[in-house]
Amino acid sequence: MNLDTAIKCGLEDELDHEYEKLLKRVSVIASPLADCRLTKRIGKFLKKCTPKISVGRDVKTVYRGSKAVTRCMKKNLKGVVILGGDTFPIDLISHIPVCCEDRQVPYCYVPSGIVNRWLT
Repeated sequence: MNLDTAIKCGLEDELDHEYEKLLKRVSVIASPLADCRLTKRIGKFLKKCTPKISVGRDVKTVYRGSKAVTRCMKKNLKGVVILGGDTFPIDLISHIPVCCEDRQVPYCYVPSGIVNRWLT
């Protein structure tokens, strides 16, 4: 059973077991790392924030990728940054926490095997 199924069914034991398996792949610098409960809440939050259509044009609410996130921070857009904890090579996202701290933007790491499934 994967993490999405455990979230939908409300199976806390399966959720904890799947989360523990994902933690084995997380990088050393992934701090602060969201715990199991916060990861579940982030998943629900991301599902609600999928792009909506309003007045004939698309409203972008979720930006994916380090380039798009860096561009948003340069434009001083406010929000929350969620980083994948098992991104390899880590150099791809190592500059993002520094930018977030400079601009007082909250950020956290989650086991990244689940982030892309929430956004599709």
